[in-house]
Amino acid sequence: MQANYDLLYITFIDINEPAKSGSSLRPKKMLEAFEQMQLKIKVLQGANNKRAQRRRNVKEILKWLDSNKPRMCYVEPPSGPFFCSIDLKLLKKLKKMEVPIGLFYRDVYWKYPKIYENINIIKKIKLIIIKQMQLRDLRVFERTLSIVFSSSESMFKALEIDQKYCMLPPGCIQCNLDFIDKDIERILNNQILTYLYVGGASVRYGSKLLLRAFEKVNRDKICAKLIFICPEQQWRILEFSSEASCKWLQVLHIHEEALAQIYKKADVCVPNS
Repeated sequence: MQANYDLLYITFIDINEPAKSGSSLRPKKMLEAFEQMQLKIKVLQGANNKRAQRRRNVKEILKWLDSNKPRMCYVEPPSGPFFCSIDLKLLKKLKKMEVPIGLFYRDVYWKYPKIYENINIIKKIKLIIIKQMQLRDLRVFERTLSIVFSSSESMFKALEIDQKYCMLPPGCIQCNLDFIDKDIERILNNQILTYLYVGGASVRYGSKLLLRAFEKVNRDKICAKLIFICPEQQWRILEFSSEASCKWLQVLHIHEEALAQIYKKADVCVPNS
């Protein structure tokens, strides 16, 4: 069978719906990057938690593969495990067809149960189930993937799998990073740098630790400013009572359309802790 498509792009979001978080923004930006390369792309989309629709979408791709063969496959998985085992069946079929598969592994929090110690028994049971599903997925990944992409070497090592690995940068607002037009001299000479955090807000993500660190740095005078962007509901749950009095802190709840201008205001980006 001849390869008549350049790429099978697998994502676990609804591409046409507005992005409400970094987890849903990244797959959109990665798809845009592939489209800018003028690749012929077949897209598999559908939310991980909408199981019935997801199964139908995957079945359509499995049938499509009976008469089509992509040159390669790229997977933007969900933060958690695959809820539908049919997605694993798809990876196995692609492997059997000798289609190279690359997957960006997003999240390894399930490897560290200590961060979930103060939760009720129902949530603990759910986490045990999720961990078993993650381990199931990893076993399939080891047998089917050609390469695993990750945000850092340490994160990849935490997976403890025997697989080729490569770092992949964040899915940015522009894939060629044109928005980083900073004058290096201005940054070096500026005594008060502006830091930017974009992502989820919670104690287990290290959000309060980050905010307390900035509190200490700015105790006597403002030495560093922080723009903190996260979902509004998560910020309320975080309960950072000093927000109103912090002249060094700007908290925003915005969507992707407004991010480009915010990036231009920042000197340093702060990753998830």
